[in-house]
Amino acid sequence: MKRLLIVTPSFLPNTAADMHRARLLAPRALENGWKVEILCVDSRDNSSPKDDALLGKFPADIPIHRVRAPGQVWHRWFGQNNLFRRALAPLRMGGERLLDERPYDLVYFSSTAFNTFTLGPIWKRRYGVPYVLDYQDPWINDYYRRTGRKPPGGRLRHGMSQMMARHAEPVAVRDAAGLTAVSPGYLEQLRARYGEVPPALVLPFPSEGFGPPEEYGEPVSGMWTSVGRGGEDLQPAAKALFEAMVRARSLGNAQLDRVHVRFVGTSYAPDGKGERTIEPIARSAGWNQVEEQTNRVSLIEARRLQLESERLVALFSDDSAYQPSKLAGLMRSGRPLLLVAPKGHPLHTQVSGIAGVTTLAFGPEGVSGDLSSKDLRWTDGPVWPQFFLDNTDERLNARQLFDFLAECASR
Repeated sequence: MKRLLIVTPSFLPNTAADMHRARLLAPRALENGWKVEILCVDSRDNSSPKDDALLGKFPADIPIHRVRAPGQVWHRWFGQNNLFRRALAPLRMGGERLLDERPYDLVYFSSTAFNTFTLGPIWKRRYGVPYVLDYQDPWINDYYRRTGRKPPGGRLRHGMSQMMARHAEPVAVRDAAGLTAVSPGYLEQLRARYGEVPPALVLPFPSEGFGPPEEYGEPVSGMWTSVGRGGEDLQPAAKALFEAMVRARSLGNAQLDRVHVRFVGTSYAPDGKGERTIEPIARSAGWNQVEEQTNRVSLIEARRLQLESERLVALFSDDSAYQPSKLAGLMRSGRPLLLVAPKGHPLHTQVSGIAGVTTLAFGPEGVSGDLSSKDLRWTDGPVWPQFFLDNTDERLNARQLFDFLAECASR
């Protein structure tokens, strides 16, 4: 049986978005011919929300190797992502200790902590172990340069991280045995930069059921909810949403009179220090029945907030390659959805005609389409075609991943 080491710095009980692929798929490793171990940062040194209940559900027989990454106070200047800067050296030492003790057939880096990708070439040279990189976001990202928007953490810090990325990514990609990506657009970007790239698998974010609805109670009439990050790149979608809502209400859509929209967990900044990036857009568009809570919440709390809502909202970045991790979960929520995405995004074609899903498209000239009474009549969740469910099913997702990793390990 093959042995796999998954490097994912933020792991249970922490619930950062980039650890969910490892959380959901690692428990299915054994049935797919792999023994898996996790390498992560000790939760005491990680400020992201914690969920001990999720940790309790994770198989106890999967080893989780935790390394300490102290120094939060004197690294604070670097912002929320300081965890990944603090953790690189401890993760390297922890990983090399494991590689010294036992052989692994493959290392899988599944994280948006891209500096950990640099460990792949180092360990390949030293131990001969192949590795695969998981692109949940672009490592080199020219979005902020193209749009002129302010990146999280400010332009100086973003510029420094991108300078390091332009130096490190070519080597990490060149030496990788394979790549996985949540969006085909990310692989297209890599091919545009480097020509040929290692074998690649487009693997959407996996999902899991929300549990029996009765565990969460009845939805609150008129409550619409979005749980997930905000940011300047989501502001065009927010502007399109609230302009459409204001226009529909002015045209007599009385259903909207009772709608209150809340955005939860919109900032990666420490609790109490986040900046609201969505609520001001709503108010400037003339919609005042809105609230934004910047503090992040645990997955269990996010589910509670979603399932007490009448409708769930997802704002898409105006970067057309962006694939929000929360979309897979929303599909299995059993709640009607309102999705706001750029014109030309494949989402519009994919969900066309599915009852319970309303979409709005936006572009430089504004929003197209409106929120008529017909759009909002659905009270039940969407009935998804089977291929949608298969695409995010954790069992099928795991089989695809572990088959691909086996191919990469044997090259």
